Amino acid sequence: MRTLGGVSPGFVGTGRTWAGGAARTRGAAWASAPGPLFAALLVAGMLPIWLVPHVPTQDGANHVESVMALLRLPGSALLQHHYLPNYGPQPNWLTQILFAALVHVVSPRIAEKLVLTGYLVLLPLAFRHALPRTPRRGWIALGIFPFLHSYPFHMGFWNFSYSLVLFFVAVGSWYRARGRFTLRRGLGFSLVTFVAFVAHSVSTSAALAAITAMLAWRGGLALLRARGRAGRRRTIVRGYLRRAAATYLFAAPAIALLGVFLVRQPKPLVYRPSLFDYAKHFVSLYALVSFDRRELFVTGAVSVAIAAAVVVSLRRRRTRRLRPVDGWLAAAALGTVLYFLTPDSVADGAQLTDRLALYPFFSALLWLGCADLPLGRVRAVALALVALFVAGTAFRLAKYRQIDGYLAEYESVAPHVEVGSTILPLTFAPFGPRAGGAIDGKKLLSYRVQVFQHVNGWIATERDGVDLDNSQANTRHTPLRWKPELNPFMLLQTRPFGVESEPPCVELWTYLALGGRIDYVIVWGATPLAARDECGAAVLAELAAGYERVFVSQPRGMLELYRPVQHHAAR
Repeated sequence: MRTLGGVSPGFVGTGRTWAGGAARTRGAAWASAPGPLFAALLVAGMLPIWLVPHVPTQDGANHVESVMALLRLPGSALLQHHYLPNYGPQPNWLTQILFAALVHVVSPRIAEKLVLTGYLVLLPLAFRHALPRTPRRGWIALGIFPFLHSYPFHMGFWNFSYSLVLFFVAVGSWYRARGRFTLRRGLGFSLVTFVAFVAHSVSTSAALAAITAMLAWRGGLALLRARGRAGRRRTIVRGYLRRAAATYLFAAPAIALLGVFLVRQPKPLVYRPSLFDYAKHFVSLYALVSFDRRELFVTGAVSVAIAAAVVVSLRRRRTRRLRPVDGWLAAAALGTVLYFLTPDSVADGAQLTDRLALYPFFSALLWLGCADLPLGRVRAVALALVALFVAGTAFRLAKYRQIDGYLAEYESVAPHVEVGSTILPLTFAPFGPRAGGAIDGKKLLSYRVQVFQHVNGWIATERDGVDLDNSQANTRHTPLRWKPELNPFMLLQTRPFGVESEPPCVELWTYLALGGRIDYVIVWGATPLAARDECGAAVLAELAAGYERVFVSQPRGMLELYRPVQHHAAR
């Protein structure tokens, strides 16, 4: 047989065939990978809250207590004595309604986890739904997972968390139509924006701002490209005016409700950090940091990965022309401006910067999914973000387990509280223990989230009582409000925010003298050093003079339960 270069002719090209087949197999494997990976990450996102008995959030117990008290209000003289129902066209209703429905079939503890699970599943699904159906969609959809367990999530901002889902549904539905709504699509957009308002005003405003930025960008770009053609420019103006009119007309119910809500808000307080703090928190994605400063390594890497992907993609464009899809970057730019302009706290709203910092990154991710980018680049960014999500989730799960023992110790007080009692928690250690027991010592358990501030909400719920630290009832946008004559946030504290300061600055006798009632006092985390503080010393001295200690928690002795001395005599 004749040979060619020592190789039989029957085998010439076979290596290339095998290589080509292997490449096609690898390509098919890569193409099918995003689906199973997405499903696996959904499960990974849910697991932490189901692997511990207590979900470590700051305001979660407040939500539970407020909804349960509202449901029990008609049949409880105690609750009627302290609370007023707050029905009205304010936001923050969505998850309260969901939780109220769930507690009719499961326990409050399971209902809380189901509410949180709903958010953890729906946010990735909503983000993927907002992306166009391209080969890049499956990969970039994985990029949302590092944002799941954010600081607002661990703060227990249920409604805000669900509003993020509705943000993606709203901007995604608008982007598909580009404002050219049919009646059916327009009514769907109207419903989505209305429900977004029912969830939270911030995401409603952010969605409308992003849509406005995209409208302005696309219209402005079309006019730029039509330079010198007056007739074409007039057509463009008319067309985009019609799109804007349709957009805001269908969003009118949400816009009207938003306007009424904002007008009715009190304006007693505005807090604005330094510009340097704004900048460093934005760049490091501080809005994702909850329990440990070391989380900054992960969150900063998430920020860098997204920013680098955008910058590299823009620099490698074959042509430098601006494109309509860059409207998402215009939305990100507007979101960034709003972040820097908005105070961190105003009226009843707090932690605004930790919420607003998320939307520019969301818009940047949507741009990565909508722009015509090389699939390999999108895949690389997605896998980097997946790796960061897995690392961050593993780290937080370890923190969940560490904190859980302390939460169990706190809740061990419940059997020692009589049913139908009013309970005042004095939280000396809202973040958990500090180094050396000092008030300003290093936080040993939780860096940003005051995990122990509202745990008493679970005690009050279990014992059909009243939690005198129900801070939600001190606002205008939650289901319950304190009666003014019994509002502990007005009558107990000796300085602004004294009920929840560290240590608490309160005078018990003034509340009693003005007609209030305190059946039990829970002291969490008091230390000898805290007793040297002016506020800490005053309240502990008042307890020593008029109250008796009836319970100390185990194994750390972090919690002490007190009741008035006359209570024992009356029995």
